[in-house]
Amino acid sequence: MSKNTCNVEECQRASTSRGLCNVHYLRWYRGADLPASEPIETFQSFEDAFLAHTYRMPNGCLLWGSSVDGNGYGQVRFKYNRMPAHRYAYERANGPIPDGLVIDHKCHNILCCEASHLRLATTKQNMEHRAGPNRNNKSSGVRGVVKHGSGWKARVMHNGKTIHCGTYRTIPAAEAAVIAMRIELFTHNLIDRQAA
Repeated sequence: MSKNTCNVEECQRASTSRGLCNVHYLRWYRGADLPASEPIETFQSFEDAFLAHTYRMPNGCLLWGSSVDGNGYGQVRFKYNRMPAHRYAYERANGPIPDGLVIDHKCHNILCCEASHLRLATTKQNMEHRAGPNRNNKSSGVRGVVKHGSGWKARVMHNGKTIHCGTYRTIPAAEAAVIAMRIELFTHNLIDRQAA
């Protein structure tokens, strides 16, 4: 039997969770006995579920390889409870997340659960740090870089204001400018928050 098919005998549907197709997973989840030809994945803790569904990439990311929520973030589940996989990874390495803060992926990969790739941030900082262009800026493919005459204008939004970083001849030069400005603003805000 293929690894990608349901573990229930005679079922040829694709496996989506715990080795079962959607139909058999829902039956199992509601407590029905299933005639499985292979064991159904069961976990003794969040840690078991987390370790079973993560895998290391050559770039250092520890990727989540199971169910995700509507926004694409991994969901680690144990019994009837669940939590975002990246938040579980951060708390497992660093302790509870303070109220009012979120977890920011330094690597820009929302499926990454490597604790060293995660950091605390305000929602504002997290939004300022995200990668990729806005929906209305597809000209460069780089967030904060827009076509301007024969060059590329670099700009960053901060506290509701646009900060202009200059106009450059190439997209990589403009991208470097916006990245440097975001790092400067992120570091400045973090120092101000810690001093408060």
